[in-house]
Amino acid sequence: MLFAHITSFFYWYIGMQTNFHRNPGKQGKYFQTFLSTTQWDSLLKTYADADIDHNWEALYTMAELFQTVALQVADRFHFSYPDEECLGVLEFLKNIQRHSLKGRNGL
Repeated sequence: MLFAHITSFFYWYIGMQTNFHRNPGKQGKYFQTFLSTTQWDSLLKTYADADIDHNWEALYTMAELFQTVALQVADRFHFSYPDEECLGVLEFLKNIQRHSLKGRNGL
C-alpha cells in the first residue's frame, strides 16, 4: 500500500546506513538485504488483499513503519519531524475508519 511513497524514505534510510555507497535497487529490489527482519516483515504487511479490515491494518502498519524510518532519517540529517501533524493524520484515519465501520454495520 502506497509503496511508492514509503520507498523514498527507505532509499534515504538505506543510504544513511551505507554512507550512500550501496544501491537498494530499482523500486526497492534489494530492500530485504539492507533492512532488519522486523522492518522487512513490517514492509510486507503493508500489502493487503481485498478485505477492508486487512487494508486498514496495512495502512496503520505503513504509517508506523514510515514514522520509524522518517524519524531516523530526520535525526541523521538534522531535519525536524512534524510529530503533531503525524498524530493528527493518525487520528484523522481512525475517524474515517470509525465512520466506515458505522456505515458497514448500518449504524
